[in-house]
Amino acid sequence: MRCHLFRGSQHRAVLFGYTDNQSFCGINQEIRETGMQATSSKKYVGLLSGVLCISFSAIFVKLAAVDSTVSAFYRCFYSSIFLFGIALVRGELRGASWRWLVPALWGGLALAADLIIWHKTILYIGAGPATIMANSQVIFVTIFGFFFFKERISPWFPLLIPFIFLGLFLTIPTIQVLVSPGIGFFLGILVGIAYSGYLLGLRFAKMKAGKGYPEILSLAVFMAVTGAFVGTYGAVVEQVDFIVSSWRSQLFLVLMALLSQSMGWILIKTNITRLPSHRGSLLLLIQPMLTMLWGFLLLGEPLGPVQILGMVLALGLIALYQLRLAPED
Repeated sequence: MRCHLFRGSQHRAVLFGYTDNQSFCGINQEIRETGMQATSSKKYVGLLSGVLCISFSAIFVKLAAVDSTVSAFYRCFYSSIFLFGIALVRGELRGASWRWLVPALWGGLALAADLIIWHKTILYIGAGPATIMANSQVIFVTIFGFFFFKERISPWFPLLIPFIFLGLFLTIPTIQVLVSPGIGFFLGILVGIAYSGYLLGLRFAKMKAGKGYPEILSLAVFMAVTGAFVGTYGAVVEQVDFIVSSWRSQLFLVLMALLSQSMGWILIKTNITRLPSHRGSLLLLIQPMLTMLWGFLLLGEPLGPVQILGMVLALGLIALYQLRLAPED
């Protein structure tokens, strides 16, 4: 790499004690690398902040005390209104390219399928194992990222994944009664595929749009499509009553929509698409462990030594991969 000092740079080089071109160029290179590292760190901080926000979703659902399909509908309904409002204020509706719309539509349908199938999976294998199966998305997202986005994968990744899931499994508070493990396992795999479809929809939408991608507007469309599909399914198939008369339940549904479904996914969406698929999807595994921690602190749910061991194992391996073993971004 060649580096030439212009007159102003020469003066600064002499001022700081660098009398030769090469020394000062080395300092410039270090400054650029430091700036790139700071930018990369912001992506991870933003993504982890989003994971922190969505980790409260299950807490809000329990506090709202409504049917699971009802909560899924309202979290998307309220968040889509909030997100459309932000997009309008930001001017994203003016002159926006709509090339991202098709990925947003199938991504929204994938998220709706994820929410619906996940609740059915709970009936067969319990909430804990169902959540573990949902997070199998990390496997599918990584595979898709390898084939479609030509992303490099560390050979350590497939070796660590079973132990990370072992840690997640240990966080389950009680032994679940398996009503039909075969059906539950199959549905759990479908949940993981649906969740990965949503995450890949976010990535493809941004790729299709190119420069000037409306981050908030597209997320509003994702949530609106999800809410419409969940609402239609609930009304036609389950014949659910969507009227929630309790102001307390509505309050927690609104809080869930604003904090988890809107703020959380804004932070996740704007950062996860800037990271390799295997890195971003792996960090999402932190969500169920945070949810368990909030359940212990806020709702008095059990948290024993085995669960703590599981958290330490899973978080430790995730940190090891992210900091030491993953390929460079």
